[in-house]
Amino acid sequence: MVQVGTVSSDNYFCAGLKSDYTYSYAKRCIIPAKGHPNESTKIAIVNNNGRFTAIQNQCAHMGNPLHTGYMTDIDIEDVVGAEGACSPGLAVVCSRHMWSFDVQTGKCGNGTDSIHVYGVRVDEQDCVWVSVEPLPATPKAV
Repeated sequence: MVQVGTVSSDNYFCAGLKSDYTYSYAKRCIIPAKGHPNESTKIAIVNNNGRFTAIQNQCAHMGNPLHTGYMTDIDIEDVVGAEGACSPGLAVVCSRHMWSFDVQTGKCGNGTDSIHVYGVRVDEQDCVWVSVEPLPATPKAV
């Protein structure tokens, strides 16, 4: 069994087991910053009905921790209207000012802001691995 906190050779951090993450709930996790041994990044890991995603744990509006918010189902029209900047799925809603973020893309419901999304994989031992670097930003819908 891999120890929680281990960083793999391809820069993924072992953040615990699948069973540590409740469905449709964001759990705070601190991962090491790549190339900076004394720095860390705060993320929230979400179990979306067995599909895991990881997002920056800081609202793009005023910095409130997103893991203290709540999850809600979303569809395209609920988030940004007919432009389709967000896919159907799950959003985290900031508990301070109710800004919502798609947990798959990081896009905000206001159509202009976004948060970082991190790569996640689950291995054969049910360990949840999170990339120590965010995924490249997706282009905004035009």
